[in-house]
Amino acid sequence: VINELELGAQRAQIVASLSGGQLKRVNVAMELLTRPSLVFLDEPTTGLDPALERRTMENLRGLADGGRGVMVVTHATSSLELCDAVIVMAKGGKLAYWGPLAGALRRFGVTRPEEIYEVLEDDNAPADVRRGKAVVEQEATPQQTETTSPGSGFCGRCGASVEKDDAFCGSCGQPIIGFSHELPAGAGTEAKRSGTFRQLKAVLGRGFKLLSRDRRNLLIMFGQVPLIALLIVGLFKTDVLEKVGGKPAAALQLIFMLVIAAIWFGAIGAAREIVKESSIYLRETAAGLRARVYLAAKYGIQTLLVGIQPAVMFAIVIALRPTEETLPVLLICTGVLVLTGMVAAALGLLISASVNTEEQATSLLPLVLIPQLLFAGAIVPVAAMSAPVASLSSLAFAQWSFSGVGIALGMQSRIAADKGFASASRYGTAFFGHSVGLSVGLLCLFAVAFLVSAWLVLRARSE
Repeated sequence: VINELELGAQRAQIVASLSGGQLKRVNVAMELLTRPSLVFLDEPTTGLDPALERRTMENLRGLADGGRGVMVVTHATSSLELCDAVIVMAKGGKLAYWGPLAGALRRFGVTRPEEIYEVLEDDNAPADVRRGKAVVEQEATPQQTETTSPGSGFCGRCGASVEKDDAFCGSCGQPIIGFSHELPAGAGTEAKRSGTFRQLKAVLGRGFKLLSRDRRNLLIMFGQVPLIALLIVGLFKTDVLEKVGGKPAAALQLIFMLVIAAIWFGAIGAAREIVKESSIYLRETAAGLRARVYLAAKYGIQTLLVGIQPAVMFAIVIALRPTEETLPVLLICTGVLVLTGMVAAALGLLISASVNTEEQATSLLPLVLIPQLLFAGAIVPVAAMSAPVASLSSLAFAQWSFSGVGIALGMQSRIAADKGFASASRYGTAFFGHSVGLSVGLLCLFAVAFLVSAWLVLRARSE
């Protein structure tokens, strides 16, 4: 499509840097992505200088010569001779004329097309409509596919053979609109889907370009990580994570804050990722883009971001609040926090796919994230909840992330070693009594469930 509209030289340019005429052609190009057989364009040359207006109309003429029907609504009259036929609308939306341009000039008694406006304003428009011979509706026949000479083609209404210079069809008597050498009447083209890998590469490439060019957003996105890490660190003493001298209650609060921060990093970045491109997504799925490929590309980019943010945050916290734990243990904690961010990103994409505006996504976020905070098991331990609420709280993935990091850091033994806290603690023996593998497995299931749900929503929106 880019080549068809002579935009090859601007292929790598940002749209905002294009000229007015190039922007108009880009708008036309977006409508041609699905290879439609009929194109309606409303004022495609408005605001262009005469040269650009002429160039745009010549592009449209080329589209028509290539086998498409092109209908243009316009007030510009300098290039109307490029059209196969013109339709003149009078006041009240009444059809005043339909046929070749030369006939319109004769019909309204003028010498230039722009003078027709004066006739219409003076209420001198003809009351009837010039239709040529009587209308004869006919079905398309196999004869439409016969070979034509360079100067002949097919009538867009009945499929009869006509010459290029004919204004009216000799068979049905209708004005010839959409003269074609290639397409029989009623024929269209269907958008062909490119391969999955090619689609994924294209969407990923565009996503990374947009991300790298939005430097302010990148600065905010990664600048908040050390700031949040320092704020968390500032709340606790240096020995908070130490086995000897450290307090289990404070360590659990620190772990909880790290989990909530990881969820924040994942969800806030993804919640607007799809909805902000909703019009682009609908247009590209119409052109053959698969919903699963689009979602995979979006999730891939978000995974990269949330893979960096929680890891950097945890590294800063450990550097300033050291622990005796070994490197493998710290890597497991990092992995659980990163996986938590990935689950939150999947949830954010589900939110983004389900709403219609970015404002709705922002409003829905608290309703989704606050339950994660309440049911994680830190503010109110699961053992202290009522049985129904305790069962329901297991659906909060923050709970499994919180317990997973706590298990990796040996919080069960730390709680038992502090007799005073152990006697008052309401965590019980079950919360940190399972394995890290169970937490990781359940977090993966949450991510899959959110992604499948987002995919189903995207498919439904594009159908």
